Amino acid sequence: MFKIFYGNDTIKVRQTVFSFTDELKSKGVEVETIDVDNYEAGIFADAAGGVSLFGGEVLYVIDTPSQNEEMYKEVLNHLEHFATSPTTFLVLEGPLLALEKKKFEKYAESVEEFKAGFKERFNTFA
Repeated sequence: MFKIFYGNDTIKVRQTVFSFTDELKSKGVEVETIDVDNYEAGIFADAAGGVSLFGGEVLYVIDTPSQNEEMYKEVLNHLEHFATSPTTFLVLEGPLLALEKKKFEKYAESVEEFKAGFKERFNTFA
């Protein structure tokens, strides 16, 4: 399974991902987060092709890969592997441009966008 959660409403994006992961954790799924701090080159190839040492399911949450150019390129290069892997992958991202969104849509089982509502500001000159 390969899902994308993105948008400019980062609070809603994160809440959705956390509820999704909490639900799977309660079913015994191991959740691993890959972010800028613990990213290493080659980690996605290992994750997509690997099997848990303990035989259980593993869910990888890839947290805002666009914060690191090398990490983001590696994510884009592994989209097909994420889609065909028996392991579950979630990508948590900020706003995406149309071209980037199409790349993810091509391989993802679902792509969910969360937009923050526009708040009207008081105009003191009106």
